[in-house]
Amino acid sequence: MQLVTQGLTSHQIAQQLFVSEHTVGTHRRNALAKLGSRSLHHLLQFLDPVAS
Repeated sequence: MQLVTQGLTSHQIAQQLFVSEHTVGTHRRNALAKLGSRSLHHLLQFLDPVAS
């Protein structure tokens, strides 16, 4: 999730972690589901409340 807060795209994250973009998207969706949200903005607020 640190890479998400840095503003990297799914493609960039996948390249850095040597996984597929689909895997990155799945993890992002799972994190949003745990927060009960569909918005990346809410995920970013949760991960870094000072920056929001």
